[in-house]
Amino acid sequence: MPAPSERLLRGAIDIHAHAYPEYTLALRPRQDNYDWALLAKEYGMRGIMLKSHVWPTMAQVYDLSKLVEGIELYSSITLNYTAGGLSPVAVALAGEMGAKAVFMPTWSAKNDIERSGVMAARIRKVCPLLDDLLKANGGGITVLDHRGKVKPEVLDILDIIKTYDMYLESGHLHISEGLRLAEACAVKGVRFSLTHPHNTTVGATAEQQKEVADMGGYIEHTYIACMPLHLRVNPRDIAKSIRLAGVAKTIFTTDSINAFNPPEPELMRMVIETLLHLEFSEAEISKMVRENPAEILRLPPDPGM
Repeated sequence: MPAPSERLLRGAIDIHAHAYPEYTLALRPRQDNYDWALLAKEYGMRGIMLKSHVWPTMAQVYDLSKLVEGIELYSSITLNYTAGGLSPVAVALAGEMGAKAVFMPTWSAKNDIERSGVMAARIRKVCPLLDDLLKANGGGITVLDHRGKVKPEVLDILDIIKTYDMYLESGHLHISEGLRLAEACAVKGVRFSLTHPHNTTVGATAEQQKEVADMGGYIEHTYIACMPLHLRVNPRDIAKSIRLAGVAKTIFTTDSINAFNPPEPELMRMVIETLLHLEFSEAEISKMVRENPAEILRLPPDPGM
């Protein structure tokens, strides 16, 4: 008989897994996209969404889907400078090519650069031209104007996201920006997810996470935040946030990257095992790793469940 974590992994969907290559060929993963897609299929997962900090992943998903059958693969675009920044045209073309999600900027976010610069530092290490780019663009991207209002081009992007039935991730924006985006999405009827709120760049308190959930947004927790060479977030702290914001609006993902982490499907198994240890019920875990990801992706019921 399979262990509870193995049983709950069947039908799980990871909506935040990094594709290879990711900004440099030197950043080797534990397994490449093909190998971990095969492993996800072997584990019985339903699907995976590929994310990249540099390029849209629609072409990667198109090619990989032809190589690995029996696993659903979804694509996304992250609005960093390399993908056009806050470009309605880039978002519309991503929608035309089947993208499921739009991530707000990560290494191009003014907030990421000013608060920690972790992603920007990594990009700068392989591409020193980044400093010239940032200088020419005011030091990074923000979604709010000088009055603290959501910029018109961002509102246009939300309209396009709704037109193509995609959803919005907050990326590496500060929680102050994330809250304004959550409000705008609620008004426009756009599905919204607050990305890794425990990330030091985002800096969202448990109460702010609940505020997003109360507006109808999802809270996406990423497991690599708990890993030794990342942020070392205590999973018990995440559990407290989940209990406050509610399981009904929580999604758990891997944010898989780096060869010193297990491959993405094994990280997802670790997510489930950790949640079991923290005394979440099997029904609650299923909600966070199966049902809620399917809802935000607007998928039909899983025929295998």
